[in-house]
Amino acid sequence: MFTGQVDNPADYLVVADVFVHPSLYEGQPMVLLEAMMQHRLIVATNIAANVGVLGNQAYGLLTQDVTTDAFVSQMLFAIEQQTEIAEFDIKHYQNDARLAYL
Repeated sequence: MFTGQVDNPADYLVVADVFVHPSLYEGQPMVLLEAMMQHRLIVATNIAANVGVLGNQAYGLLTQDVTTDAFVSQMLFAIEQQTEIAEFDIKHYQNDARLAYL
């Protein structure tokens, strides 16, 4: 589904099976945190910012590289393996973020 810009993407995200994030550059990938809060499986590019959020891959999968084949491979894996993801605890994440700056 390609909607163009919408005011409340959470309405669409909640019905998605997988959130695909093919970005080649991110400062702070807030969209990944939003997808994690909606408990969506994520398939994202293996770039530094995404690794910072999904490095342990408990909440989503990182591609091996940034090619189309890498995304296809991860999407098929997610579908075929019925990938389970951890429950994202936003309060724990926020606390860890605050402690990192003390």
